[in-house]
Amino acid sequence: MKVFQKNKYQLRAFCLICVIIILWELITRQGLVPNYILPPFSQVIYTTWIELTTGSLFVMVGRTLLVLIEALAISFLLSAIIVFICQKSKTFLSFYNIIAPAMNSIPSMALLPLVIMWIGIGNAAIVTLVVHSVLWTFTIYLLKSISAIPKEYREFTDNINLGIFRKIKDVFFPAVLPHIVAGLKIACSRAWRSIIGAEIIFGAIGTAGGLGYFININRQFGNMDKVLSGVLIIVLIGLIMEYAIFSKLDKLLKKWGMKNE
Repeated sequence: MKVFQKNKYQLRAFCLICVIIILWELITRQGLVPNYILPPFSQVIYTTWIELTTGSLFVMVGRTLLVLIEALAISFLLSAIIVFICQKSKTFLSFYNIIAPAMNSIPSMALLPLVIMWIGIGNAAIVTLVVHSVLWTFTIYLLKSISAIPKEYREFTDNINLGIFRKIKDVFFPAVLPHIVAGLKIACSRAWRSIIGAEIIFGAIGTAGGLGYFININRQFGNMDKVLSGVLIIVLIGLIMEYAIFSKLDKLLKKWGMKNE
């Protein structure tokens, strides 16, 4: 019964999206909105297909994803190092608990002038901005996941002399996994927004880039259909990340009897 109701609501949502698309197409085809402001939906789809098949947009999306993966890898490595030091030093943990909320509240774009002065423009600057947007949030979730491990778990594994590998694999990892998945979800969404914003900014000053640069350069030339094509690709990638990756992780956690907060 619950499955039927869920499918019913999903069908209604899909129908609503179709109605919006149809209205969009009709309004623009009737000339109620100028095409240079909002081109027809069909034109956006056609332009997206052409840009992908010719390879230009596909290459730019690939550049963005490569920089994103690099920034995420650096962020996760730094987070692991910070968490390790926090576990070894209570003084450093207290320092981090003070500095992390302050740094986490600073938008990446607010650091743009400093990044340009210290690093310059290019991929290194974009990676720095993305790392800033991800590092503090993900580290907070990692620390939260460790503190969420019940004290009884630690005492039990010590009492039965469980090896360190078995402790991590069979006890600690399942205990912290829901927090890690939640942190990954937020970190990836923040990273995705930051990298597109950074590419748009750096694209405006002439730096070759990825998807954000594609959107910005076509905005300058008034190619609104290509701008919307870039936005459409952003939406599609976001949906793929949500439903192909994180939804499966959520189902896996539920299968294990865990709750992803």
